[in-house]
Amino acid sequence: MRLSGSAAGLQQLQQDHESGARKLAAVALSILRTTLEHLEDPISLNGPWWRKTCLAAWHLWKNGRPSMDAAIVSFLLLTLSEISTVLSQEIGSGTCKELCIQNAFDNIQHMIRSYTTRISQNLASHILSKDENSKTKRNRFTILALSCSSTIRECIVQSALASGAPLINIHVLESRPLFEGVSMAASIVSRFEALPIPRPQVRVTIFTDASVAQAAMEVDLLLLGADRIAADGSVSNKTGSLPAALMVHHMEPAAETIVVSEIYKVATEPSNQHNVENNEASEVMNAWKQNDKVKGLDIVQDRLESDDAGHGQATVNVQNVYFEWVPPSLINTYICENGLKTPEDFQRQAQWVSEQCEVYFGIC
Repeated sequence: MRLSGSAAGLQQLQQDHESGARKLAAVALSILRTTLEHLEDPISLNGPWWRKTCLAAWHLWKNGRPSMDAAIVSFLLLTLSEISTVLSQEIGSGTCKELCIQNAFDNIQHMIRSYTTRISQNLASHILSKDENSKTKRNRFTILALSCSSTIRECIVQSALASGAPLINIHVLESRPLFEGVSMAASIVSRFEALPIPRPQVRVTIFTDASVAQAAMEVDLLLLGADRIAADGSVSNKTGSLPAALMVHHMEPAAETIVVSEIYKVATEPSNQHNVENNEASEVMNAWKQNDKVKGLDIVQDRLESDDAGHGQATVNVQNVYFEWVPPSLINTYICENGLKTPEDFQRQAQWVSEQCEVYFGIC
């Protein structure tokens, strides 16, 4: 069965290497919404319209972006649940049904947009609570972060303000190969400069990924996002997250490593069953090509692995893995949109996802 717009929508999800899991989930909802607008079947839970709706959602989940499918499937399931609830009621004309379906999509999208504020406020409350218990006034507060995320940026701002420190040091890893850390640093500066005076003095330092040990020195807080969360509390995030967590754990054991994420990024599979996303080598090599001091690039390019490589000839493989897992042993705290969470909460969420998949995708 071919659904209008589904192929283009899947390609959009597959080729977006900049957006985070939540934004991709919002994109998936928009694609599903557009797909439903092109269905010509009568809107009903008992006919082909509903089967096609669930099938379109299933394809977006399974064939969109596997490394970020936890958030995608959770928000698709929430949307299907809301649509199912609405259509189970006595609704008159097809136009009324269409309006109710549009409202269902709007409600979920509004919920997604609320998460940055809710999560950052919960983090600020957590920082305030810890400081009240310690009764120690901070002279400075140092945060380590990586990649580029509006949620992480807002969490940095709110935790910095909650610390009450007059000096805020923010260490940002450059996050190769796309150097999202540079964009993150600029975004942080702009966000702090938009705050009313008086405001703390802010010093942002960008570190190369290789110098993560220096970046971890004297930090009070490591902030990590999550593209997916396993039921045991392991977190998949931008490559560089594991070295950062290891360095903070080893060098600054008093520091706190906090994962900030909505709970709808919990996946049903354990971390060792998730696919590794290895992206285009060209993203890594582009930086080499722009630096005339890199020697031997022509040999590397000539020896890149390929199916027709000659026998006995040395080959070169360029890895560009976007995500890696951080085990729960390196994470102190999980903060979600509705407060602090534990691996037990994630296990319950994973069970919910499994049950909902059976309800809505069992017919596909």
